Amino acid sequence: MDLYQFKKGTISKKFLLTDGYDKLYGVDNLQVDNKLVFIMDVSEYNFPLGKTIVYHLELGAIIDPRTTRQLSNAFCDINQVGYALTKVLAGLFKLKCYLPYVHGYIAYMPLTGATRNNANWIALHLIKEAKQVGKKIELTTINGEKFEMDFPKGEFNQRVHDVALITQGSFLFMKAFVNAGMCELQPPEEIGLLAKYEDCNCPDHQEMRIKVTDLRYMFINIKAVFLMKLGIDIIERDDMIKYYGQNLSRFKRNY
Repeated sequence: MDLYQFKKGTISKKFLLTDGYDKLYGVDNLQVDNKLVFIMDVSEYNFPLGKTIVYHLELGAIIDPRTTRQLSNAFCDINQVGYALTKVLAGLFKLKCYLPYVHGYIAYMPLTGATRNNANWIALHLIKEAKQVGKKIELTTINGEKFEMDFPKGEFNQRVHDVALITQGSFLFMKAFVNAGMCELQPPEEIGLLAKYEDCNCPDHQEMRIKVTDLRYMFINIKAVFLMKLGIDIIERDDMIKYYGQNLSRFKRNY
C-alpha cells in the first residue's frame, strides 16, 4: 500500500519538508485517537500551516497547528485517565526516562526524552517492523507503509521492550479487575511491535505479571501515588497520606 497521498516508497522527514509538503492534508480539529501512527515535530521551521506532521492510519499525512507536546497531552482524551496509570506502572518497574503513553495495548513511545519539549512519537501497536540504522529508524506500519524517523540516542529494541513491559502490565491489570466481575477481556489480534515481547520471560516481565495481577497490591500503589501528588507539604506528608489513605479504605467498604 502507498502512504495515501504519496507514491510508494519510504517517507522521511526530509521528503515531508520538501517535495511532500504541498501534498499534506489539513484537517480542522483533528481528533487525537489510537490510530495516529506518528507525530513529527517541525515547529523549528515556522511553517504557516502547522507545527507538527501527523500520519493517521485512515486519514493519511496531515499538518497540524499544535505542537507534538500538545498532541501527546491530548492522548488523555482517549481514556480520560491519560498518563496516570502509565506513571504508576513506570514507577513500579523503575522506568524513569522516555515515559510513553500506555492504555491496554495502545502504546505511544517518544523517540527522545524531551517530553517537556517537542519530541517525536510513534505508535508501537500500529508498526509491525522496525530496523535501527545509525541514528534513524526504518519503520513499516501494519498496513505496509514505510517511513523513517530520527532516533538520536539509545537502543531501539530495548526501548520497545520497556514499553511492552508496561503495556502488557496495563492490560493484565485491567484483565484481572474485569475478571473479578465475571467478565473477560481479550487482547486485539494485531498489536504491532509489542507482539515480539508478549512471551518474554526476562526477570522484569516475570515480576510484572505477578504484581499487576495482585489487585490489592496494585490499588495500594495507585492510591499511594495519587496521594503523593496532592501537593501536601513534605513535613506533614506522611501523616496526611496515612489519614487520606484510611479514609479511602473506609470509602470502599459497605460499612
